[in-house]
Amino acid sequence: MASRTRILVLLSAAIVLAIALGGGVRRCKPSAFMLPNERRARASVVQILFLRGRILIRNERSDLFASDDDGNSWRALSDKPETLSVANGNDLWGAHGWPGRHEGPSARIWYSADRGETWSRTEIELPKDRSEPLFPRLPAAFVHEPGDPPLLLMSDFQLVRPELVARSSTWKRLGSPIPGLRPSRGTIDSSAAGRQYRGSIYVASAGSIFFSGDEGVTWAMRPVHSFMDAQIRCRASACYALLMQLGSEWNGLVTTPAGTNDWTSSTTFDLATVARALTADGRHGAVKRFGATAMVPTDDGVYVAGIVDAGEQAWGAVLLVDRDGAITSVGHGVPEGLWVLEQAPDGTLWAGGRGAYRLQGGQWVSTWSASN
Repeated sequence: MASRTRILVLLSAAIVLAIALGGGVRRCKPSAFMLPNERRARASVVQILFLRGRILIRNERSDLFASDDDGNSWRALSDKPETLSVANGNDLWGAHGWPGRHEGPSARIWYSADRGETWSRTEIELPKDRSEPLFPRLPAAFVHEPGDPPLLLMSDFQLVRPELVARSSTWKRLGSPIPGLRPSRGTIDSSAAGRQYRGSIYVASAGSIFFSGDEGVTWAMRPVHSFMDAQIRCRASACYALLMQLGSEWNGLVTTPAGTNDWTSSTTFDLATVARALTADGRHGAVKRFGATAMVPTDDGVYVAGIVDAGEQAWGAVLLVDRDGAITSVGHGVPEGLWVLEQAPDGTLWAGGRGAYRLQGGQWVSTWSASN
């Protein structure tokens, strides 16, 4: 009898302990059980988007976070759309394209009409026969302005108007593919960047910028400096292209009058010039490397974000290139780096890296982190 009692006591204790541990697990934040790479991915901002009355942040895991009070508070949204773009002023489109490596290819298109609360998603049909071309069905990059209808560049450099139908061959095509280019590797490893602005379309790839003034029917090519990555943006009567190689190898800003393809150098981010700008106030020590990552043209000039001294000592900085090409530092540095730069409708600058920052009083103030 005593033995049975001891067994019952032990069983009861085990149940109580299990309940306590279970309650403890439930009280822990999910991030506590993430691997270091997962935690970094959750904290890493890859897009900041502005809609009417809402700001969206997307991280490396494609988690979406929304703020309806100018960044003072945030909440997570349910879906995980990829490579987002604002179209028609307040619509959201997303795209994914990947030719595969150790796994098979994949492609899909997303759409939200309610600022990211709910999404429609369609898997794009891909060829089952390897003899059929794959790249015409893989999205590569959105190139439209936020107020314009969505315009998507496919991996074969054909411009299309995306639709929520699986057969991308039925999507409306604009003009013809840009000739002579190797296919892009989808949205994840895209080798293309572009912009449609006031009837002109620019696409950067393979060390050149291509221009069409007739919706892709004909294309003109202008060689520029070789680059690994590029970003094209326009403002007022000018367009700008940030051309980036790896780290401090070479990074430069070129510009052309809108509606032309006459690109000329605006500035080169050589290490000596950048180092002088970043250390002028005495807050930072020697700068050994700088890699540009993103840019925003404004009335004041072109703001450029980048990573300083990539590696364990990396930090992020923003530079301003004025109309004369002079470079100055903007605000203090932030930890680890910056690779997103945007301007809100009210003119405020936002930057993204390991978290999101807003420029206030000349300093970068944290407005979103993985703990939000």
